[in-house]
Amino acid sequence: MFYEAACDITEDNTVSVKHDLKVGACQDMCLGLPECHMFTWYPSLGDLGICFLLKECNDLELCPYCISGPEAGYDVDTCFDITTTTQTSKTTTTNTAPTTSTTVPDECGVFTAGSCDITEDNNLDMVHDVTAGQCQDMCGGNPDCNWFTWYDVSGLRGTCWFLDHCDSQEPCDQCVSGPAVGPDVDDCL
Repeated sequence: MFYEAACDITEDNTVSVKHDLKVGACQDMCLGLPECHMFTWYPSLGDLGICFLLKECNDLELCPYCISGPEAGYDVDTCFDITTTTQTSKTTTTNTAPTTSTTVPDECGVFTAGSCDITEDNNLDMVHDVTAGQCQDMCGGNPDCNWFTWYDVSGLRGTCWFLDHCDSQEPCDQCVSGPAVGPDVDDCL
């Protein structure tokens, strides 16, 4: 009933997005919302992560560090031990925050360690297994994408959200957010 994959996180399918939740709390939150029937959880720091509460899960994209499943049926905490592994099959994950060089150019101030508001009216698309630089480049190549949030999963590769705007942010040590065009994020990390 649970997958190491991400459900289709689209504007029409997303009920809500929550930060800093354990995977079990993500499942519980979904159970408490009438529209929510599936969830996708991305690890962040230790056993906390970003929780996407979804209407359904018609598409799955392999994502060895995330967990997707139903709001009810089985308890996700009995199937996954997040503090040391991803699944009880002992698939390990490592989360490392992006590092900052000692000489950061002044224009790097446009990038923040936070997550832009990833809401159904702001989220244009999402891709997995990319670097922060690839995330910015792909966003810059999309005429509708003005901002990106990149979420570090393995120290170098992560998940990228293409966004219309970034009107507000939540602190996120594992994230980098910035504009699609302007300074190169690769020069700033």
